[in-house]
Amino acid sequence: MRGGILDVMITNPGGYTVNNDDMKVLAALSDMEDASATYGGAALVGSFDIDMANLSPSGWNGWLERKDTPEDVVTKLRDAMEAALKRDDVRQHLLDMGYVPTGFSPDQYEEIVGTVAGELDHGQAAIDWETERLNGL
Repeated sequence: MRGGILDVMITNPGGYTVNNDDMKVLAALSDMEDASATYGGAALVGSFDIDMANLSPSGWNGWLERKDTPEDVVTKLRDAMEAALKRDDVRQHLLDMGYVPTGFSPDQYEEIVGTVAGELDHGQAAIDWETERLNGL
């Protein structure tokens, strides 16, 4: 983008935070007000009359454990994470770093984020298209 090759891109909060002087965010791909604040007050994508029903939450972050981790340990970690995310100071710190807590439970992950596979396929196709064009320069 800085080199003038890309006109439009999708970025995450970290990428925006580092490069915000060189970017104008057209829309936060979320229906969460905190996402707007993360991107400098950008309009939420829903304000453009776009149906948000199938749009994935903006970013999932979490802890991963080894698949052989005992269930009681997994439960303890999940409970600790849930308790931490209920604290206003923790939520504010996450927002200050550019992360928007979604409030979804681990059980909702597959239901909500599982649909992202198709979206990623479309994204990869767009990257492939862009790569072909850049290789032709």
